[in-house]
This record gives sequence, C-alpha cells and structure tokens, in this order.
Amino acid sequence: ENKKFTFSNKSMDSELRKDCIVVHDQLNLNSQYNLTLRADDGFHTTTASAYIKVTDTPPSSLTFSETQYFANVVENSRKLVNVVAVSLSGLPLNHHIQYSILNPAPQFTIRPTVGVIKTTGVPFDREKQDHYVLMVQ
Repeated sequence: ENKKFTFSNKSMDSELRKDCIVVHDQLNLNSQYNLTLRADDGFHTTTASAYIKVTDTPPSSLTFSETQYFANVVENSRKLVNVVAVSLSGLPLNHHIQYSILNPAPQFTIRPTVGVIKTTGVPFDREKQDHYVLMVQ
C-alpha cells in the first residue's frame, strides 16, 4: 500500500485520516505524546516531529441567553423565514457550537452553527396544531 503520509508512535494505537489523527486508545488527561510524521511523494521523503499535550477542559459555563424563546408564524404560509435565533452566554473565544433540535417538527429546521430556527416551507395548520414546543441543544 502506497501511503503518502504516515506517522509512528510507540505509546498509542492511532492512524492518520485525511487531515486528522484518529486515536484508538483512551487518552490520559494531562499526558503528552511525541509523534514522528513522515511525508513521501514517491521520490522524496521527509520527517518531522510533533509534540501533543492533552489537557482537560474546564466544566462548561454555557447557558442559553433565555430560558424560553417565543415566536409567531403565519398559518398556511410556505415561505422560508427566520423564526427566532437562540444564543448562548458564557461562550469562550474560538469555541465552536453545534445547535440541534431534539424534537424536530417537519415545519422547522435550525442552522447548526448560528442557532437560527427557520421554517422549511411545510405549511402550518392552526386547526391541526396551534403551537409548537421545540427543544434545542
């Protein structure tokens, strides 16, 4: 098998996939790993060392800015509109968040990286259901 990029480490079972290193062993917090990276294009070979320190993250202080969000939609409308935007407080700099709806309804979707809940074009029928409660995580 002709691999262009390989690495070796005697202290953990791992592999290189695309642009990430997948570790199969359980990582020990506050431990360190030294990797030897090797690149081979079939003609030339080079190596480099990588030092990785694994540290524990502090408990999350993230909370939603509101405990409940309220919005209104137009009955029988098939328009795609933003309904409400949920947001978090206590968000550290460079922290990546993924929002999702825990109890999805076909009329709603959420933009996972920004927390905007919007309609999908499925019409609302007040006689069948006059309100929706969505749980977002």
